[in-house]
Amino acid sequence: MNYQSILQSQQDFFRSGATLPVSYRREVLSLLEGAIRNRREQIEDALARDLGKSRQEAYSTEIAVVLNELRFARRHLKKWARGKTAVTPLSHWPGSQHLAPVPYGSVLILAPWNYPFQLCLSPLISALAAGNCAVVKPSELAGQTALVICELLEELFSPEYVSVCLGDGNTAAALTALSFDKIFFTGSAAVGQKVLTAA
Repeated sequence: MNYQSILQSQQDFFRSGATLPVSYRREVLSLLEGAIRNRREQIEDALARDLGKSRQEAYSTEIAVVLNELRFARRHLKKWARGKTAVTPLSHWPGSQHLAPVPYGSVLILAPWNYPFQLCLSPLISALAAGNCAVVKPSELAGQTALVICELLEELFSPEYVSVCLGDGNTAAALTALSFDKIFFTGSAAVGQKVLTAA
């Protein structure tokens, strides 16, 4: 898999402006919520195989958290995307200031093994709600969950919008060496230092 070409296609897609309309973002979040609800048992089974989580634990600590975050993001998206008027000092009169939230572009999400579904999807929800594209690298230490995440996201999204890269630490190293606009990492301080150094 050529990671540079994935990043380039995402940057091109982002520059097209397709991810910016609030209506598009809201629709994407709704699609994601529906897909998660439809695959609930499959996700629970994967978490049981990877981590020995019961269905109740898998739902309450991972799936429900993600579904709540999706609902929260959809409910507040319009407000978050709106700009704000800022206080302008008298010395700049008659000028005015306006703050407008702007997405980063392409975001890399490196997820850990201990909450492999929740800590992969929650940052993705934030990235998509903000109008970004994303590359997701699930943990190889929760392989069954990583496969379910891959199937779910590849079924919903084109790779120029959301792409999933499966692999080990070498995959993560190759991805962090690229020029992503933002990297979201959850994990140990030692690996975090490596990510910071590579980025």
